[in-house]
Amino acid sequence: MVRRGLGFLVLRRVRLSGRRLGLVHDRVNTFKKMHWPLLAWTVVIGSQSLVGACAKSQTVVIANVARLVPGQPVTIQAPESLLILGSLNELRIQVDAPDSLSKDEWGIRRSDGVLIQVAAAMLRGDKTPDTMSAEGYSTSPGHRYLALRPSIADSLHPPFIGVRITASDSVTVSKIVWFSRSGW
Repeated sequence: MVRRGLGFLVLRRVRLSGRRLGLVHDRVNTFKKMHWPLLAWTVVIGSQSLVGACAKSQTVVIANVARLVPGQPVTIQAPESLLILGSLNELRIQVDAPDSLSKDEWGIRRSDGVLIQVAAAMLRGDKTPDTMSAEGYSTSPGHRYLALRPSIADSLHPPFIGVRITASDSVTVSKIVWFSRSGW
């Protein structure tokens, strides 16, 4: 005897040696076998979206174009308070062609071959600086930037009202962004 259940589920009674064994979920088992990878992928994407939606983050564009000059620290007021919301905190200095990132020497390689070292300090409300002494970089498509981060020895005391950036030689950067979020 065949009975229709909800949606794709078809239930039937099975007899073996004259005894009824109960309801067998043929369609459910077939669904599990055929669509397990799709179901697993959907669960993974859904849980990543949920975690991402719950994670706190802050992205603040501090300057769209900035000219860094040697021997003259550039102080830029942030449009809003810069916070530390988690373990990933970095000041991103975006570099556009013809300049490039020098991954081996941790700096910006100007188009004429000059290597420019960059340093930054976060400014508190009373204008006292908190230095960020670690560097990193990103070369993902559309995002080529030098990332200045706090090292283990650095002690940051937010909120910050701006940044002070120093360069070893003159260079124009296309964007300066503060980024903070929990987790990597």
